[in-house]
Amino acid sequence: MAGVTGANDLGGCVPAGRAASEMAVDAARRPERVRELQRRLWVAAKRSPGRRFHSLYDKLWRGDVLLGAWERVCRNKGASGVDGVTLAAVEAYGVERMLVELSVDLREGRYRPAPVRRVEIPKPQGGVRPLGIPVVRDRVCQQAARLVLEPIFEADFLPVSYGFRPRRSAVQAKEQARVSFVDGYVFAVDGDIRDYFSTIEHERLLALVAERVSDRRMLKLLGKWLEAGVMEDGLFSETVTGTPQGGVISPLLANIYLHPFDKAMVEASAGRLVRYADDCVPRTPKEGRCRRRSDWRRCCTGDGGAGPEGLVVLRGRSAGGGRKPPRGAPVKSRGAELAETARL
Repeated sequence: MAGVTGANDLGGCVPAGRAASEMAVDAARRPERVRELQRRLWVAAKRSPGRRFHSLYDKLWRGDVLLGAWERVCRNKGASGVDGVTLAAVEAYGVERMLVELSVDLREGRYRPAPVRRVEIPKPQGGVRPLGIPVVRDRVCQQAARLVLEPIFEADFLPVSYGFRPRRSAVQAKEQARVSFVDGYVFAVDGDIRDYFSTIEHERLLALVAERVSDRRMLKLLGKWLEAGVMEDGLFSETVTGTPQGGVISPLLANIYLHPFDKAMVEASAGRLVRYADDCVPRTPKEGRCRRRSDWRRCCTGDGGAGPEGLVVLRGRSAGGGRKPPRGAPVKSRGAELAETARL
């Protein structure tokens, strides 16, 4: 896709002979340097909506970025991947040693991701949810890529999206739905895209990323993660669609994939939309309009069999004479009750 490509030397890269010394950067300055890099990327993307960033891959092997990625991976904990290496095993091996090796492999083009380990966890509503667990080394690399890419796409994402985004949560999404009821949007479609993470088209996803990223090495790296394959019960299977739930980079890619849907709903003034990952709730003042929005959502997402999906009628009285409650009010205070649910 054509776009504006400008110089974006927003922090430089680590020269070949400085990989180890870069890892020893003062611990107090690492978060500050990573935040400064993210701030510059976000500002550049916000100021130039059509800009495509061409120099991003060399940010991945920076010592401060890799160390910041490692710290986030440690906070998230998580199980081992197909190689059986745990976070504790990496610490015993030497974190700095592992990060230097990863930095060199990225810089010299030798990095290859391992297949993800497939596990299944039970869903609260029944059934199972497949998770793909990358090895620790790949999780660190994905987190480094997320640190670099996320500010660029956060500059584009709309306020209607709440899932897996910085400083946004499910509680805020629920609060937005409650506030809309107070404003008269009493009909809502509760929709969920079936097998969303497993059915994302790789080619289309990478094309959407390329609207903002022209760095071929970064795009190639994303493609490697998408096509890394899955190991389940000792058997390897290729991945031709989808991005694994459990991958560090997957939530960002999932939001990028549905960003055109958010734009289409907002630009068409299709009521008020609240989306949390693949769960979306368009709301309108009238039932007929709400049903039409449901049909349009199916068309936009290409999900003719989405489920579950139902028309939800919000009933109840708002406190304060129908006035909009103050920002930050608790979700369970002064709001509507979900009363009748009629399946479309």
